[in-house]
Amino acid sequence: MPKLSRPKVTCKPKSLHIGPLDKISNETLTLLHEELEAMYLADVKNLYHEESALRMKISRPTFSKLLKSARKKCAKAFLHAKSLHITLKSATMYIIFPSDDGQTLSERFNTAKYFMMVSCDELDSYIEEKIENPIYKAIKDLGKIPENDEMAKGLGSGRVIPPLLTKATIVCSVEMGDGMCRNLESLGIEVRILPKKTKKKELLAIVENFL
Repeated sequence: MPKLSRPKVTCKPKSLHIGPLDKISNETLTLLHEELEAMYLADVKNLYHEESALRMKISRPTFSKLLKSARKKCAKAFLHAKSLHITLKSATMYIIFPSDDGQTLSERFNTAKYFMMVSCDELDSYIEEKIENPIYKAIKDLGKIPENDEMAKGLGSGRVIPPLLTKATIVCSVEMGDGMCRNLESLGIEVRILPKKTKKKELLAIVENFL
């Protein structure tokens, strides 16, 4: 059973709270430790994104997503006199998987009935949201029963589905087309391929090492 792990961080900030000296800040932005690590590796150590991702033990798209978020928060703080609070607690991870019954991993991705989102933090993991798949509904509206992902051709799955899953840290699936995989990874989402008939409790077991 594959296990997930949090990004590896090595930088140790001397201060956890940074803010303007000449005026009172009206907002505090939270900078995650892994976001700071991404900026440290790219902007202080001057490492390439690929090497930085390897050091953090994450995918390159995920590294780029963390770096972009960190730089945006810092820019907002400098331009608008906001404070920055660096949290050493890792962020919540969101794992999404396709399902037809809300319990097991569907063998289809593009035509699954739902996308189930599991929220995982350091204390617990639980099903947070059930996202209805509009591609499944479109096929049903045509009077057909979704049986395989081939039936999604011409319905714009690669355009419709990824925006629904932007909150995901990792998307788990039995199989996935190269185009869909690239679209998700371009959003900084990792893709993991799991065995067929993986049940919800087994998905939660996968993240036990993450908690």
